[in-house]
Amino acid sequence: KIDRSFVRDITVDPDDAAIARTVITLAHSLGLRVVAEGVETEDQLTFLGDNHCDEAQGYLFSRPLQADACVKFLTDGYLLHRARTPDGVADSTPALLVVDDDRDHLALTAHLLRRDGHQVLGAVSTREAFDLLATHRVGIVVSDQNMPDMSGVEFLRRVKLMYPDAVRVMLSGVGDFETATAAINEGEVHKFFVKGRDEELLRSEIRKAYWRERTAPPGPDAPHRTPTTHSST
Repeated sequence: KIDRSFVRDITVDPDDAAIARTVITLAHSLGLRVVAEGVETEDQLTFLGDNHCDEAQGYLFSRPLQADACVKFLTDGYLLHRARTPDGVADSTPALLVVDDDRDHLALTAHLLRRDGHQVLGAVSTREAFDLLATHRVGIVVSDQNMPDMSGVEFLRRVKLMYPDAVRVMLSGVGDFETATAAINEGEVHKFFVKGRDEELLRSEIRKAYWRERTAPPGPDAPHRTPTTHSST
């Protein structure tokens, strides 16, 4: 069982995510099934499903019930949970996530990238970005460096730990050049582009990244699965 203390921040805390993945991998190697407790959000459930957790329980499905109410709940055939369908076109191509607290610049960047046919998701905070990462297949993350809740470098560092296959791009001002260079050298960021100057370079790099995605051989990961759900009694 994965304790609720690790599930609570599983989509935003790299340490909690790593612990959950390790528990799942170890249990499966021993022929055991894994149940995650304390699941309260769609984001948590999707993250657990993507990492092959077998079962889940928590308030997302039902509050604790008395025995008689539980029997009626089950005999009436009540659906514990109806999976949310993500917005956007159902496509095998991963989405592109743009993170910027400046809504005007976020809209301009998203419009620019949609011109090449990409499915673009937008977030004005890193918390919103983590929610989108947990519920969508994202191939490229473009983040501003100057975010109010955490720096772009710190955000992309967490993305690297939790979603290592995602291409990480920083889009920020000229003054962030030294910060971006250090982040690139440490492997936190793949590319750095200057706002208002490198838009065409950004488009070109993203086209190359998606071309590599389409031509790469299939990976070993299994398709997304939703864990079996359980009501607490």
